[in-house]
Amino acid sequence: MVKAYIFDLDGTLLDSMPAATKTILGYLDEHGVDYPSDIIKTLAPLGYPGLSHYLVKEYSLGLTCEELYAHYMKRLAAVYATEIPAKDGAEKTLRTLKARGYRLNILTGSPHAFLDPAIKRLGWEDLFENVWGVEDFSTNKSVVETFVEAAKRLKLSSAECVMVDDSVHSLRFANQAGMKTIGCYDVFSAENENEIRTFADGYIKNFKELL
Repeated sequence: MVKAYIFDLDGTLLDSMPAATKTILGYLDEHGVDYPSDIIKTLAPLGYPGLSHYLVKEYSLGLTCEELYAHYMKRLAAVYATEIPAKDGAEKTLRTLKARGYRLNILTGSPHAFLDPAIKRLGWEDLFENVWGVEDFSTNKSVVETFVEAAKRLKLSSAECVMVDDSVHSLRFANQAGMKTIGCYDVFSAENENEIRTFADGYIKNFKELL
């Protein structure tokens, strides 16, 4: 029996991928970096500390991982605090699930510097039992152990938890951890829909379908 929902933030609850992609690639463009057209597929699962490390290692950017990370944090924190919108129907669905007695949580690869101001601006503070960012686990969302640990913190079995995410990678690891999984459509991950459908328990094109 499902007792808790765990939601990804970027590309799932928030339509944040356009702004995030613009910021990440904008820095590379400003510095004349020649990168593959599909580089976001590589970077998205890494989280901001991971992608900063990857970019510094792969390209001659003339700065440290810490400096690039700080640059992205400064640029994006203001955007999350002021303008990134929720996905259509997300709030109504969240409030309906909460009213039905489900425990709601967020597990995202973004830092609290992004997610906390966004949740406050949207008036969602009352909705979630836990809001977990990248700082809250010793691992990232690209390992099974993160999802196992999330269930333990909820004092639930993995089978009592549903992970809702747009990322095929996160959904696979949640699935391997024993959670039920529901893919969520986002234009930036739409090409993975067929793959997600091969193993996930469901796939939604809009939040109304989650109910």
